[in-house]
Amino acid sequence: MGYLKNKTFGFYLSFVAAILALIGLVMYRQSGHTESYIEVLLLVTVVLQILAMIVLKVAPDFKWTSLLLTANAILTAAALVNSFYTQVDFIGYVVSGLYEFATIKKFIISAVLMALSMIAYIVSSYSGFQKCTCKDETKA
Repeated sequence: MGYLKNKTFGFYLSFVAAILALIGLVMYRQSGHTESYIEVLLLVTVVLQILAMIVLKVAPDFKWTSLLLTANAILTAAALVNSFYTQVDFIGYVVSGLYEFATIKKFIISAVLMALSMIAYIVSSYSGFQKCTCKDETKA
């Protein structure tokens, strides 16, 4: 329990964001037409989150781990934006009435999950992973 004692809201929110990205990856794989690089982007996001948690356990004073939150936000944003490229035809066919909504339902769910993950990473990047454990340095 000592590991979780000095963690911030951003730590827990980033963990939830990684789970959302993982579920978004699973849902994206079930959509009609997928690209492997989008799957890789989402998988790298989850791996970076796990790596950050390991680094925080091994070296809690490592200062660069907070940058991983920004990197994960960028990766999920790239996955979200690029995933629409693969679904443009299907979305157009649904809008014109040629296909049923069920054709893009899994993609829409995955896009919402990716967007929620991206927002959660952006919000968590403002608070970082852990509270400051610094000694009383200089007070202004």
